[in-house]
Amino acid sequence: MSPLNELLAQAVLENAPAFVQPRLDQARHNRELLLDWAAAHSDLVSLAAPAGGVSAFPRLVDVPDVDAFCDALFKKSGVLVIRGSCFDSPQHNRVGFGGRTDQLTQGLERLGNALEETRR
Repeated sequence: MSPLNELLAQAVLENAPAFVQPRLDQARHNRELLLDWAAAHSDLVSLAAPAGGVSAFPRLVDVPDVDAFCDALFKKSGVLVIRGSCFDSPQHNRVGFGGRTDQLTQGLERLGNALEETRR
């Protein structure tokens, strides 16, 4: 490793709370937003509260083909969720909530709209 990389790494480690705490606070806030969204859409999704990390695994209640739904959601709305079939759970999808709050809010709104459209 170069001395500059080592110096930067040392500075980050010595000041870890200043780097880590804002990310933890954001993840905690985003987790609550996701749980509130899921509760408000309980007729469309079923979600157990994630115990850790920054991803959740909601079950899509009335979506017959989650793979096709996830593909269409990305193509139509630019929202990327990972299909549950990748995890041997074809009625679920994986939603990340570790990023920016405004992007999560926008993505959840689009996801909710797409789920509503499947009922029409």
